[in-house]
Amino acid sequence: MEGPISPPAVAGSAGTALPAYMSNGVIGLRVRDNPLTPGMALVSGFSGEHPERKIEAAALAPYPLAGDICMEGVWMSDVPQSVRIVDQAYDFSTAELTTRLNFKAGGRQATLVVTSFCSREQPTVVCQEVAIDVDAEFGITDEYEPWLVFCDDEGQVIVHFARLGQTYVACVPFGDEGTIGNVLSEVVRTFLERLAMPNRDLTRPVNDVWLGNSGFG
Repeated sequence: MEGPISPPAVAGSAGTALPAYMSNGVIGLRVRDNPLTPGMALVSGFSGEHPERKIEAAALAPYPLAGDICMEGVWMSDVPQSVRIVDQAYDFSTAELTTRLNFKAGGRQATLVVTSFCSREQPTVVCQEVAIDVDAEFGITDEYEPWLVFCDDEGQVIVHFARLGQTYVACVPFGDEGTIGNVLSEVVRTFLERLAMPNRDLTRPVNDVWLGNSGFG
């Protein structure tokens, strides 16, 4: 017997169409074409008084999956015009909704793949995974040490990360800004603080840093 038949992916923004719907019987979510922006949430048994009819009606619950991305000191929520929705697709075999989108800021482009679902085994749990791929170059030196650089639109290196033995280095090439240490997340945090990147909220933690397949971490 063949598995469930999933509908075709929807390319681009949903426009005036209703947002995608997910539910496990306890929690129901309307997920927008940009799934990091707040949508709508309903919870079984959570109700209130209708403002006009004065009768019991379903009430909106706090949306649990909203988030934000900062790149080059620019927050995605501040520049929605810089977000391009690639497509959004249901997978009925796994009950997952996958959205692909691009975010441009400060001459950089990030490709995001966001997977959302309402757990069927734990119906009070909803989950969202965000995978981010930022255009960058990386490799291995002759001494088998990994490196990673971010470049501007003209191909000039603007930030350089490297691992030398058990030590991590972050620097601006031909500049006076640089950080060295044994813990990658601390090196990145200190480096960003020294750069004093505009509009960046330094109170937000940098606990986990994973630099693609560059060999860091």
